Amino acid sequence: MAGEGHRKPNPFAGGGLDRATHLRADPGWLSDRLSDPNSRVVPVWRERSLVSQTAREVAAKADGLAYRPVLLPPTVAASASEPPEEWIFLGLEGGRDGGRALFAADVPGGAGEGPSSDSPLDGAG
Repeated sequence: MAGEGHRKPNPFAGGGLDRATHLRADPGWLSDRLSDPNSRVVPVWRERSLVSQTAREVAAKADGLAYRPVLLPPTVAASASEPPEEWIFLGLEGGRDGGRALFAADVPGGAGEGPSSDSPLDGAG
């Protein structure tokens, strides 16, 4: 447990995400963003987000809180044998002008310990 007055940082709580509410009801724009190689997907499996950290990040953070979200291209998630049924537009990272679109997608998997071996998460982190 983190020390009193200290919370574990949430890697998804950065302030640089424009929710872009004006674009959420535009299916053509959303479809184009899902085809854009610059867009990214936050894979979610059983209500859990995938995070990673490098050895350098571990060494730099003695408290072990140097996690960052794994962001995959939409084509990786869509190419799974069971592609996501729903894509959730989170917003634009980097602002409205030139920002890349971020989505969340549920990654199918059985009731076992992890996503299936043909899941887009297999080997991702």
